[in-house]
Amino acid sequence: MTITSDELIKFIKETYPDVEPYLRAYTEDDECGLYIKLIPFYDFLKDSIPSMTENELKKLCGFIEKLITDGDEEVACAACVGILESLMNLGDAGKIDFPKLAKFLGPESREYCLAWDAFCGCESHWNKKG
Repeated sequence: MTITSDELIKFIKETYPDVEPYLRAYTEDDECGLYIKLIPFYDFLKDSIPSMTENELKKLCGFIEKLITDGDEEVACAACVGILESLMNLGDAGKIDFPKLAKFLGPESREYCLAWDAFCGCESHWNKKG
């Protein structure tokens, strides 16, 4: 089943019920774009990832991978640009341990992150085998 932009917020709420308080401020306006609607999920992740267990990180990476592989074009793009790039930026800023998260990335997510690093001219330190 394809996840559409109209279903994305519902899918996020079903997978991460604790995101509800973060979503209230943004999802009331159906006219705002998908990336704006993802801001509260980003805020939720920024607050939650530092205390996530490995199983929770695996679940998150599986969730992101599902958005990329099962989402329509808009959802897949939002997962890459709106979520993965944001998580990489949080890692670069020292707000989350991106290498700890990255070891659970699915193949499409990993490919996107590597391509983004290459595009930006960055060395992918998070991708080193230890």
